[in-house]
Amino acid sequence: MTTADDHARTRIRVDLAATMLVVAGAGTGKTTALVQRIVELVTTGTATLREIAAITFTEAAAAELRDRVRRAIDAEAKMRPDDARLAAARHDVDEAAICTLHAFARRIITEHSVATGVPPGFEVLGDTAERSDFDARWGTFADALLADPDAEPALVRGFALGLSPAALVEVARSMYAQQDRLDADALRALATAQPGRHGWPVVTTRSVVDAIDTALAYEPSCTDPDDKLAVHLRDVLVPARALLASVPVHDAADVADEAVLQALDNTPKLGCGKGQAGNWAIPVTDVRAACAAAETARSEMLDAVRRAVAADLGARLAAFVVAVAEQRRIEGKLGFGDLLVCARDLLRRDPEAARSLRRRYTRLLVDEFQDT
Repeated sequence: MTTADDHARTRIRVDLAATMLVVAGAGTGKTTALVQRIVELVTTGTATLREIAAITFTEAAAAELRDRVRRAIDAEAKMRPDDARLAAARHDVDEAAICTLHAFARRIITEHSVATGVPPGFEVLGDTAERSDFDARWGTFADALLADPDAEPALVRGFALGLSPAALVEVARSMYAQQDRLDADALRALATAQPGRHGWPVVTTRSVVDAIDTALAYEPSCTDPDDKLAVHLRDVLVPARALLASVPVHDAADVADEAVLQALDNTPKLGCGKGQAGNWAIPVTDVRAACAAAETARSEMLDAVRRAVAADLGARLAAFVVAVAEQRRIEGKLGFGDLLVCARDLLRRDPEAARSLRRRYTRLLVDEFQDT
């Protein structure tokens, strides 16, 4: 029986000089085609099984792929018992690089442990052990962070705006999960953005109170006390003004006044797009614009502080994450993400290691590419 894609399937198997990306739905035989290509590479002498790296996503998928390759090679060997290539492949199948991406990275690190700086016989931590190790290191770092006077301005402002220690550790964990993105350029950019280099945003309620007063001055122009915009002025802006006016006003950038920040953060949204034009003696758009200006003054001030806090603490957390990765590398305790980053960094900075890998593996096949 022939199918519309028979030509494509045949090409995948026999066009061994081509680099291919095979796109097909689930259950269409992509893995079968990959196994056939491996067998063809071996039987034609294009590559030995030791020169082939076949990468897949999960350990279960890797075990299944290895078994399928083994069975396919055994079947070919039974038909050609005198074929030395197939005999060698049958011997090599257990040692072949048919594995997950993380296992392949581990092979690279093991073969170049001196160049990576990872001790021989290093340990790969499981998820639970890795999290426990991270938590222990975080506890030491968090104690130092809370005691660091240089970090106090960011922490005071952050906690006043609802930041919690639990949120900090979750950010650190997320950074660690994506540590490959924290290269030297990224770390420099984070450090440059720290507010300590150019001053903290000024925090004051004065500009917001002034904007609220401008909006409230329009209330007598409303002819209907039940107009929704007029109700907003009375029920939202009036109590908001009272709250903001009750806290001290600071104009110095180095003053981290928790009461001011909390008052601004606890103030409800001041903008309002309601109101009937016929209920106002002035353009209702002027009243809405005044409310919007009050909200803009409030939100822009808070956003500026939040960005500054994120920049300051983000740089500190990034530095912590990089330090943890380096400590684990030296101690020989690598998580799954560490395996990938160590292997990548080795091949980026060590041309001889990259050349060695290209000589060692002349063919690379990746199953479930979209996941791997």
